[in-house]
Amino acid sequence: MFNLPPEVMIGLALLAASPGAPLSTKRSQMAGGSLGYAASLQLTLAILAVFLTPLTLAIFAILFTDISQKVAILEVARQVIMVQILPVSLGLLMQKFAPTFAQNIAQPLTFIADGLFLGLVILACILGLPLFFKLWVLPLEAIAKRCCKQFAIMVVASLGIGHALGRLDDDSRSTLAIFCVARNFGLALFIAILNHVEQQVMPTLVAYLILGAFVGVPYSIWNKRRLAGNPL
Repeated sequence: MFNLPPEVMIGLALLAASPGAPLSTKRSQMAGGSLGYAASLQLTLAILAVFLTPLTLAIFAILFTDISQKVAILEVARQVIMVQILPVSLGLLMQKFAPTFAQNIAQPLTFIADGLFLGLVILACILGLPLFFKLWVLPLEAIAKRCCKQFAIMVVASLGIGHALGRLDDDSRSTLAIFCVARNFGLALFIAILNHVEQQVMPTLVAYLILGAFVGVPYSIWNKRRLAGNPL
């Protein structure tokens, strides 16, 4: 529909097949979302990704001739277990068998996590902006600029869909909106490396990541004001 270049189509397909970004819980909290709901949704998406990611890529390969990337269930499972399920499991075990110790280290770990999150955002901007602007200097400059605009449309549409699907009586709207727009960059890059297309799709992955972060900021501010009873 958008007449996108093949490398952009592949990058977007990998992102679409990679739900459950590890930082989605933190981002949903910043938007006023429920921590418990976000954490459960995060873990659910991580587990489902083991099966849905290979299935989604297989469907894309059938529908679009430019997309032939594949990944095995075991490969996705290994990545998801190491990055998300294992840390969560360790935290749950610590909470069950050493609750006092877990309570004592909760505040310092939260402080460290917030600092690492801020550092990661700064590092992503420093390293990612040059890759983002690569889309503006491709040989087909007009197509490249149109891609950036379409990324923005996709991000805004994802936020809107997630917000609309949330319940009216609580803060689940912001959580769903953030989870709809956030993609698992690490999993998408992992699949790209397995298929030897990381160089081609990296600008697309980074461009979507940065646009999603920047568009999500005003939404987060607006939603927190909405929950506080002052939407303007």
